[in-house]
Amino acid sequence: MHKIHHAPLVGLIAAAAFAPATAQTKVDPLVHMNKMFRAEYKAARAEVIKKAEPIIVVAFDDLVLYWKGKRIKQSFTPRIYHEVKAVAHVPLTLYVMLQASTGRRIGRNLERRLNTLRGRIVAAEKSLPGRRGWTPKILRQNQIILRRSLGLIDGVLARARISKARLTRYARNIAPFLLANANTAARAQLGQLNGLLNKWKKMLGRDWARVKVANLAPRQAEPQNAQGSFVLAYFGRHLLNKRVFMTRNIFSDGGARSMLGTIYLDRSASIAFFGNPARLERDLLADAAKRQIWRILRKR
Repeated sequence: MHKIHHAPLVGLIAAAAFAPATAQTKVDPLVHMNKMFRAEYKAARAEVIKKAEPIIVVAFDDLVLYWKGKRIKQSFTPRIYHEVKAVAHVPLTLYVMLQASTGRRIGRNLERRLNTLRGRIVAAEKSLPGRRGWTPKILRQNQIILRRSLGLIDGVLARARISKARLTRYARNIAPFLLANANTAARAQLGQLNGLLNKWKKMLGRDWARVKVANLAPRQAEPQNAQGSFVLAYFGRHLLNKRVFMTRNIFSDGGARSMLGTIYLDRSASIAFFGNPARLERDLLADAAKRQIWRILRKR
């Protein structure tokens, strides 16, 4: 997955950049040569990406399809997902606000912020009845989250302090309701994701057998974020790192598409040079580095 690295060229580039601007100064021909590599690599990757289509990127709330030169984007995340997620964030908001102030008197700034949050919770609770897709059970569990959070805020404001034990007790007691909201959100989102994938499967026809999939996720969520787990189950775990890829810290469908081009181009080069499709998916210097690290550090 990683590009071929030419570590010595970094020093050459830096030296050229900071060299005195005299008439005799010339750009190092090695730098020129390396620039050509980068340009050729970029052009080759673009061609590989075209040939890799159809490509589906699972981009958080949306699916993006690259097919026949077109980009099709469609959301699969329903409103209820964001609504119950917003309520679940209230206890987390309270925890991060209060955790540094346990065991001592709260300051004016924190008091002001707690009052602001209190007002927003009151308004939010009033807005819950009648929301689309909210069953009586979902309504009740979210009302409990907000009312218990109001109770905590009122207690803190009345005493101008909170103990670590009290904050932990609040968090533990409310955790089951957060997990219930997570279940509601996952059911709503993944049901829509399944429906959209089925729709596109029918639309692509024979091309579906060639589809490549990239799932976007931040580092903390990978590899078990909801969409990624569903995609692996939908397409089959046997296709992981073959036609289905889990990304880390790539936040755009264009970035994921570029990543797929890098993977397939590097695998082709890796087979040609080393007879191993995976060799360039790690740093070219990796094996040499292991030997040199041992040689250098054993002398300490």
